[in-house]
Amino acid sequence: MKMNTTAHYGLIAAGYIAEQADEGWVMASTISKKFDIPLEFLFKILQQMIRTNILLSKKGPRGGYSLARPAKEITLLEIIEAAGGPIATQLELAQMTKKAPFSVKMEKVCERASDKAASILSRAKLSSTGVRYKKHEKRDLLSISIVRGLSAELRLLDETNGLNLLSAWSRTELYR
Repeated sequence: MKMNTTAHYGLIAAGYIAEQADEGWVMASTISKKFDIPLEFLFKILQQMIRTNILLSKKGPRGGYSLARPAKEITLLEIIEAAGGPIATQLELAQMTKKAPFSVKMEKVCERASDKAASILSRAKLSSTGVRYKKHEKRDLLSISIVRGLSAELRLLDETNGLNLLSAWSRTELYR
């Protein structure tokens, strides 16, 4: 599964805003500086998340961004699709190979993998990412590590019993 940089920035911004919920409104410039995200690019991503009812914005000197709904009601799929567009497999291998049997089968496998990833992300809530609601409460149910803009690793754990939903780390390459 390949996620673009926009989707990664959306996840980072939403996670940080959720983590800072007790502190009040979060300024885009704070997110931009803390995570080295170009500010104008971040504004566009945040605007998309406002349009899809993930975030709220408030103008003025004490303004910024906050979650539009509780973190337990926002899925990672919503954030990814709001920021980076729908998760979809558009290989068109069959069309490119004039429906060669191997390409038809490859396309089906890739479509199933994409559907599985979307299913997992649609069940993963922002609240299950280790976001703290109280100072000493933290759960490590989703970890995303971004390695110098080259790749990200995503590991989802079942919220109720800590079972790994993915058999291994799935690597997604970043692209712009």
